Amino acid sequence: MSTFDLDRFYQYLRLPDEAPFTIQLQARETLPSTNDEAQTLMTQGAAAGTAVIALQQSQGKGSQGKQWRSPPGGLYLSLGLRPNLPATAGHRLTLGSAWGIVNILNQQLALPSNSKLQIKWPNDLLLQGKKLGGILTESKLRSGLIHQAVIGIGLNWRNPVSPPGISLNSIRLKERNRGIESLEELAALVIQGLTLGYCHWCQNTPPFPPLITKYESHLSGMNHPVRISPEKMGTMRGINSNGELKVFVNPETLLFSPGTINLGYD
Repeated sequence: MSTFDLDRFYQYLRLPDEAPFTIQLQARETLPSTNDEAQTLMTQGAAAGTAVIALQQSQGKGSQGKQWRSPPGGLYLSLGLRPNLPATAGHRLTLGSAWGIVNILNQQLALPSNSKLQIKWPNDLLLQGKKLGGILTESKLRSGLIHQAVIGIGLNWRNPVSPPGISLNSIRLKERNRGIESLEELAALVIQGLTLGYCHWCQNTPPFPPLITKYESHLSGMNHPVRISPEKMGTMRGINSNGELKVFVNPETLLFSPGTINLGYD
């Protein structure tokens, strides 16, 4: 099995000037779950910006309790934060992370406009309508505040995938762009995106509305028909300040929480 070169990673890493933490990355060949490892480190007192990467996971986590297949060749990374964010606003961590990663990777890859990465609400990353990756945020509360959070990202790079998945390597070969040359470069870009998203909603006043607009600019299906039940269609209108999906079904706009509607893949 190949190894992860920490020195090379730090050479690639470029954090926003306003980043409130530095990155301390720990690399492992294999772990049950990078999220679990990062949570353990944070519980033991690790600072915000502590991150964990594994070349493969044996018990990787997906959303809604699903397992995330984690063979060698993919990116499996978790970033620990101490946001002191009200529990009711925890969705900002996931939405900001999704926007930040998509924003940074689109800049790096310079793909044609019809091939750019998009977000499948609320936490999946899409490439050409297929699943490129997903985000899982896990938090711990104290006195109604999120005092500790871990944002995990699983992303297909050179690992084998099955439908509805897609890998970054396949689009690189198809589009003949430079692509991303190493796992170290990809990890640095993803952490840059996670930090960008975190800074964006932390430092704007008011903090969240500007991020909603940016998130919606990458949202797959925006202003397009969406099926909300076997017999009912609506039109996606974006998200609200609670991170709920807005769907217009004449004459009203309905709101959906994550997990209550299945948007599917192309």
